[in-house]
Amino acid sequence: MIGKTRRTNIDPLQDEVFLQLLVSARGDEKERATLLSILELAPIPRKMALNSLVIQLRTDKAPPDFVRAWEFLQDDEVAEAALKVLSEPVWEPNPRLGFLLVLLALLLVAMALSDAGLAK
Repeated sequence: MIGKTRRTNIDPLQDEVFLQLLVSARGDEKERATLLSILELAPIPRKMALNSLVIQLRTDKAPPDFVRAWEFLQDDEVAEAALKVLSEPVWEPNPRLGFLLVLLALLLVAMALSDAGLAK
């Protein structure tokens, strides 16, 4: 279970920027591949790579919240959990399902309008 990290004393699951980093990486194949390549490293090389990245981000004056999001990944438990999340297949919506959901929404709207007309 992930909790506060020793390094930051903040729970990454409560950090909006960290969660957005993972969501963004899941949605963009290039970001996902880059992050996976770091997370799949053994702990010491992963920490060294992330430390170099954090130093570069600070040098480039990146926002502190963004730097902290990357620092979370230096924690072994956080990195393992992030690796699991990013390794899961990304769900691609079926176009037919989208059509059915739109049809269902229209049906519900029609029913609501019909009920409103009957209530008068």
